[in-house]
Amino acid sequence: MKSRTILTLAAVFIFGSVVHAQKIKVDVDKSIDFTAFKTFTWAEGNIAPTASTGYLITAAVEKELASRGLVMSKENPDIRIDAIAGANMDLKGVGPSWNYDTFGSWGGYGNPGAMVTSAKGAVLLNFFDNRKNISVWRAIARDVFVLMPSGNREKDIKEMEETVNKTVNNMFKKYPVKAGK
Repeated sequence: MKSRTILTLAAVFIFGSVVHAQKIKVDVDKSIDFTAFKTFTWAEGNIAPTASTGYLITAAVEKELASRGLVMSKENPDIRIDAIAGANMDLKGVGPSWNYDTFGSWGGYGNPGAMVTSAKGAVLLNFFDNRKNISVWRAIARDVFVLMPSGNREKDIKEMEETVNKTVNNMFKKYPVKAGK
């Protein structure tokens, strides 16, 4: 029984950390009838530092919009989407502590200290009513964890696609029109 309780608490801690890692903030014009929007287009310009990441973001957003009945249209669209994404690098020290009296060594391992890189990114989506030229919905996801390249291109692309899809899906949970409507 005690081991089951410990495992349950560990799972809550681990999964709770993953859920709270991304911070999503949404601003919406509540006076707008979002069900009236039927078409969308993308603003000109690059979305992300790499074309592949930009493609993944546009594909994820288009999938979410399609699930809400919107279609892409270059001619007189209802919504224009501006999007931008980027990542910052960070260094983290791992290994035994240099201050053993206060922190101790992690897990009793005798490994030397090491530095690892990690990246946290952000994605901003801004939807404009194309006829009024005003922003009607804006979502930003911060602290999106981006994995460093592993050397396996296919694996890296798959993991990035999963991260982008999850992020965009979480952003659209706060979109005024729910999927399937």
